[in-house]
Amino acid sequence: MVTSKHHTPSAHIRSCRGTWFTSHTQSNVGTDTRVCCHVDFIGDDKECIQTSPITSLRDTTDLVNTVTLRYAKRGHDQAHTNLCRITDIPVESYDVPTNYAKKSVNLYGSKPATIEADYIYDRDTAVKIAMDMVRSNSLPVYTVQVDAPAEFGYIRVGDILDATIERYFVIDRRVIVSAKVWTDNRWSFTLLFE
Repeated sequence: MVTSKHHTPSAHIRSCRGTWFTSHTQSNVGTDTRVCCHVDFIGDDKECIQTSPITSLRDTTDLVNTVTLRYAKRGHDQAHTNLCRITDIPVESYDVPTNYAKKSVNLYGSKPATIEADYIYDRDTAVKIAMDMVRSNSLPVYTVQVDAPAEFGYIRVGDILDATIERYFVIDRRVIVSAKVWTDNRWSFTLLFE
């Protein structure tokens, strides 16, 4: 969620095809959901346009969906005394299952990695770090660029949006705005999603 202390305008553009975004902004009152932009690829009403193909930033060979973290190093022999493993199916007592690992293993097969942490002695911290590794590396990352008119300039880098690009079968996918550039008289947004 993005924290905002100011009110931003919203636009409601309706169409049966293309891409539309819903901005999720948390205010002091609660969660406010607004339709920010509708990208229409076909027809006369083209508020926003897709300016690049959907490209992959992380190849499937670089994925990590099973992480074994060795931690709590002993001083006298430099051996790690504990370990935790984030995996899709728990087998041992130190295994912690997660849905990210399940989805990634089902789609791409097992992609294990082992990490040694010399200065972690708490199991909760070790599990959190290993979970973050699986969460951030278990799925490929895709990017697409979209040009939008000037009135959508209130969308900021870091905003989380819901996107639908029907022609690529990307339906209600959460995306994050990773770049924002003013070109001529339009905003160019780079959107990242898994």
